[in-house]
Amino acid sequence: SGVSLEEVLGMLKSQTNYPIGLTFARPLKQSTESRGWFGGGGGNKEEEIAMDNSETICVSAEAYDQLGLVLDTKGYWDIVVKDLEAVPGPFQALTNTFADKETGTINLSIESVNGEFVPSFANPQLVRSAMERGWKADTRVE
Repeated sequence: SGVSLEEVLGMLKSQTNYPIGLTFARPLKQSTESRGWFGGGGGNKEEEIAMDNSETICVSAEAYDQLGLVLDTKGYWDIVVKDLEAVPGPFQALTNTFADKETGTINLSIESVNGEFVPSFANPQLVRSAMERGWKADTRVE
């Protein structure tokens, strides 16, 4: 017998387990067959995926609310990621602390883009254009 979905959620929600590193595996696509958790979706336990026939992704998080995972079960014991939900990143979380309590407006301004001073009369379109030019030229924006 394996670990239940409730036990896994309990482990993921426990702050004592953080920071955490997780590795997720997805079966490699075989010819025209759709990806399934078992060979061709037939549910044959002998063809269960393994790391050597899967693509993997590793993620780390400081807290459960940074994961955005929607988990489900497949078969009797397999726990799979059913969906991913958007989660606020560190920058968004930090800037939200500056938001006006009544309007929700974030009262910050951009001082420079790639070391170039942004004048007070610059509108959002000018700033965005400067950022896009910086990204196209250097694949980065500071």
